[in-house]
Amino acid sequence: MTSLSWYSGLKTLFSKYIHPWSVPARRIYVFTGLIALLMAILSSDFIPKLDVALGQPSPETIKANKSIQFEDVEQTEEQREKAEEEVGLIYSYDVSALDRSLSEIQDFFDQIRAIQLVEGIVFEEKVDLAKSRFPGLFSEEALHYLLALPSEKLKEVEAGAIEAARRIMEEKITSADLPEQKNKVQGVVESVPISADDAPVVTQIVKNYLRPTAYYDHEETEKARREARLSVSPVIISVKKGELIVQEGVIGDDRTMLILEKLGLLQQSFDWKRALSTFLLLAGGSAILFIYMRKFNQEIYGSPRLLALLALVTIVFTAVAKLFAVLSDVHASFWGYLIPVSAVAMLTTILFEARLSIIQVFFVSLITGIATGFDFSFVMVNFLGGIFATYFVSQVSYRQEIMKGGVLTALSLAYMIFATNIPFTDNIPALLYNMSMGGVNGVVGAIFTIGALPFLESTFGITTGMSLVELINPNNPLLKKLLIQAPGTYNHSLIVGNLAESAAEAIGADSLLVRVGAYFHDIGKLKRPYFFSDNQLGENVHDDINPGLSRLVVINHVKDGVEIAEKERLPKVVIDCIQQHHGTSIISYFYDREKKLKNKEIVDEQTFRYPGRKPQTKEAAILMLADAVEATARSLSSPTPNHLQQMTRDIIYNRLADGQLDECNLTLREINKIVSAFSQVLVSIYHVRVKYPEETLKPAPKRIVAGGNTDK
Repeated sequence: MTSLSWYSGLKTLFSKYIHPWSVPARRIYVFTGLIALLMAILSSDFIPKLDVALGQPSPETIKANKSIQFEDVEQTEEQREKAEEEVGLIYSYDVSALDRSLSEIQDFFDQIRAIQLVEGIVFEEKVDLAKSRFPGLFSEEALHYLLALPSEKLKEVEAGAIEAARRIMEEKITSADLPEQKNKVQGVVESVPISADDAPVVTQIVKNYLRPTAYYDHEETEKARREARLSVSPVIISVKKGELIVQEGVIGDDRTMLILEKLGLLQQSFDWKRALSTFLLLAGGSAILFIYMRKFNQEIYGSPRLLALLALVTIVFTAVAKLFAVLSDVHASFWGYLIPVSAVAMLTTILFEARLSIIQVFFVSLITGIATGFDFSFVMVNFLGGIFATYFVSQVSYRQEIMKGGVLTALSLAYMIFATNIPFTDNIPALLYNMSMGGVNGVVGAIFTIGALPFLESTFGITTGMSLVELINPNNPLLKKLLIQAPGTYNHSLIVGNLAESAAEAIGADSLLVRVGAYFHDIGKLKRPYFFSDNQLGENVHDDINPGLSRLVVINHVKDGVEIAEKERLPKVVIDCIQQHHGTSIISYFYDREKKLKNKEIVDEQTFRYPGRKPQTKEAAILMLADAVEATARSLSSPTPNHLQQMTRDIIYNRLADGQLDECNLTLREINKIVSAFSQVLVSIYHVRVKYPEETLKPAPKRIVAGGNTDK
């Protein structure tokens, strides 16, 4: 390869990164800018402090600048590991093992008896039949022997086998013990009251059905180890503010250096190791965040705008976390419990997704650790608080639900502050105050989230659950227009919304999104409402036009819907639902009409299919299925529960067979749940009503006039 071609290939490979405004390049800008700003915020940890070294005289008298209480982790861990090692493996007795083996032995003898009773075959054929029933388990001689036994004798052999198996399996037998126990079977069998002729056969039977009765109980073993570990009290070092740590000229020992380190006073020069460690942790945490998005959320990964929003949230958090960490060192420890991990979790969950929030909570908890010197209580409390906050707001649809999530997060934070501090403090009032600060963290985080969401949504163009709720307000101009100009379509959309929401809830999909998608999925029919059966009051206009033209009108309602949605600035997720709600399914009615018109001529099926795309998400797939099921249900002449359920199942599995669900991640288990959910809703809507007897109904006058008189 020439140098020129090598250069061209390299340029082509990296061209998308070299261009300064390409998406990959901007992604790199966000990544490096994020790390640089975080390093700048946390840089105060690297500046020189006291010049004290292990084994060297202290250049000055040093006193504690604050009260601290901390665990000597190394000593505590050594003692806990020793306690864990002293716990042996625990095996538990499987009470059902003996019953299963005895049942199998009884079943074996039942089958022998059944073979004995088979008529029309000779004895050798019965032996062959037994061999086929129990391939490789018993010798031909043993089966021959058993099949030749009379009924009473066979019962004695069975009783002997059961008794021998019971004697052996009443004790704990592990998998490792099984070969040894099988070697003991013959001796046990000889002690059972059976004849010597029966013993070899009984030995074979017991060996074949012998199984372990004890299993390694990992859970109990780990539980015992945990209990042993927890039984070891932490080695605690307590230092009061103003307490003498080391006198001038006195050589500092390990304990002195540990205390100085915990007080944050041990740094002699620019701490390049800590700076490198901080950089590596930040780079690693950021990389995990970006790798997750690249693998599981391309929508965010491919949007520099959304990446910038995520970076902005992280940077603001880091500045606040560092401020509170400094205040915690200088003034009081409760500031550390105000670090707003919960607010970050709520914002990330609502603006993006819960799974990303978990990764983000991990990252900002890592930042919390860096800012606080990896104070266990601060890091653990805020990390778990972020996890709880993510859970509590993961399904919110209204702003008041965020506040509810904040209150629940506050309670969780208070609980975890209590749990992580109670072993290390006797100052109950201070502990209660710290717990109250955790509560403030959760509530203030929720208030901040509610206030920040409108600004972040409008600035960065994100659709949240609250925005979706606003779209399904009956006063929405587009919905009112649909109600007036295409009332049949409007009512159809409402029912589709009920169906889709029920199915989404059944499988854990986004029920709000599918309802919004259902309300707007047919807005394309607004351009030609009376070309659709939803809005036809009598004559069908398609009866008088060519099926090919009808096909274009029907197919175009998807494209028209997308255009209207884009004009009305509906969220992209809703536009995707509109675009995908028919996938590439075939318009069978007009396709069949076209085939009948052209008789034997070949009709291209593809021309009668919607252009797609096929549903890409569970929500879009649910909407497609709900739309098809509701449209068909209205045409049933006898909508009994059985008919409705069978119709639902047929439609959904036809869509599945047609490949319409190939590009979404619905499972068969979820599809069955969708069938059940649809059926329940359809039965409640289209159930057969009792016909009133005509003789009980009085004929109404043509017109009722003032005064109660009638105009006949």
